[in-house]
Amino acid sequence: MRFNNTFWGGMIILVGLVFLLDALNIIVVNVWGIIWSVALILVGVWFLGWAWAGRRSGEMEDIAIPLEGAESAFVGIRHGAGQLTVEGGAEAGDLIVGTARGGIEFRKRKTNGKLHVDVQAPGRIYYALPFAQPLIWSLKLSEQIPLELEVRGGANETKLDLSRLNVTNLQLRTGASGTVLTMPAKVRSTRAEVHCGVASVQINIPEGVAAKIRASGGISNISINRDRFPRSGGSFQSQDYDTAEYKLDLYLSMGVGSLVVK
Repeated sequence: MRFNNTFWGGMIILVGLVFLLDALNIIVVNVWGIIWSVALILVGVWFLGWAWAGRRSGEMEDIAIPLEGAESAFVGIRHGAGQLTVEGGAEAGDLIVGTARGGIEFRKRKTNGKLHVDVQAPGRIYYALPFAQPLIWSLKLSEQIPLELEVRGGANETKLDLSRLNVTNLQLRTGASGTVLTMPAKVRSTRAEVHCGVASVQINIPEGVAAKIRASGGISNISINRDRFPRSGGSFQSQDYDTAEYKLDLYLSMGVGSLVVK
């Protein structure tokens, strides 16, 4: 962690110096362009780091968390650096099945028919150390019950395919990451928040799902399919949003990166 603090402390000082020199007209540069370029380089270094470390990862382990007769569930996933895949396909009677490399642990409790499960890396989670052992998780969730899903990641590559899942509420927070997210296809109402730092994010909204999208960010490159989601006031909204059978209320917050909504 000391390396991490020193590295980011140096980066903040460097960016501050560039701003200062530009403000004093000592240099004339596109400051945001430089920061965006440096951010992309850092993300690349992060991914190369854990890809190299992946060759040293431990053995793959199987996991299975039963439903225990729950009528609904909250699933919280805390992932660090590495690869994360989440999709439907758990066997009947299971909430989560899958495989994990690099270690995994979970806590669970059941309250009034609702199962709460928190999945995380063992011990301390290193979100940003580039050469720590990566976590490679592939998780399948139950399609049988309504789910609330919260995913937090660090320097990772994430694929969330929720198209077959009954996710009514989604919270996604990532750091230096590349993320592909596919929203639920057959849920009457889904509320989703996506908060990303230095990231490349692609969000796929299935055909037949109407959406209301609100987006905010600093220097992000945001591209939204205006044919499906034309601008409506301060948001982007399907023309049939009010009458559609399946709806998505989506809030996006970006730091530095690119965001594509299809």
